[in-house]
Amino acid sequence: MEQVKRSRRLMHPCTQRHLIQDVPQELIQYIQSLLPVKEAARTSVLSKSWLHAWSTVPTLRFLQSVHVLSEQQKANYIKLIDAILTRYLRDNIPITTFHLNFGIENKESSCLAENWIRPVASKSCLKELYLTIWFRISLPFTMPDEIFSGENLDKLSVTDQGFRSCSIFIGNNPMINCVNLRVLELINVHISQEFLDNLFSTCNLLRKVKLLLPEGVMMTAKV
Repeated sequence: MEQVKRSRRLMHPCTQRHLIQDVPQELIQYIQSLLPVKEAARTSVLSKSWLHAWSTVPTLRFLQSVHVLSEQQKANYIKLIDAILTRYLRDNIPITTFHLNFGIENKESSCLAENWIRPVASKSCLKELYLTIWFRISLPFTMPDEIFSGENLDKLSVTDQGFRSCSIFIGNNPMINCVNLRVLELINVHISQEFLDNLFSTCNLLRKVKLLLPEGVMMTAKV
């Protein structure tokens, strides 16, 4: 055992770098997908292979609670999200999982959220979509119809984090193409009976449904 420990201590730095570079890209991206976006970005300095993996990781999670940030930190974080999504969409990099936790404080941030969600949800490779939105002001926000357009979408979760606001709406007649949807979660989201009926008649593979409707809203769910 002592000899093994000693050999590790004597390992040449170049050998260590080769070991880091030899990690399969799928494993690198899995590791990066488990980290907060800033920590995952820091792994890109380990080697060229880690940099390439980070720049094309198919799982994007933006989970920072922006309401605890200073105005400058918030601005920098928004620029980071925008830059990453712009690059992914421009270079047509696959996104299989997208998780956005974002606060809407005004019309500008509402437009930002819509501009981020719409093109990502439209990607045919998307399998999991998690949207958690909180509101600092009372401002209705209608989810882009595209969140139901992904033919390979397996899991969809939309949550209004501010349970008193209930400001998220889903249109009555979005184009529903998510025929492979199996898990659906809508928390404090305004939906119509017409939409619900259309969704259940189209998504025959649904196995788990969680609906927490705004107070006073009643409807029938048949799966």
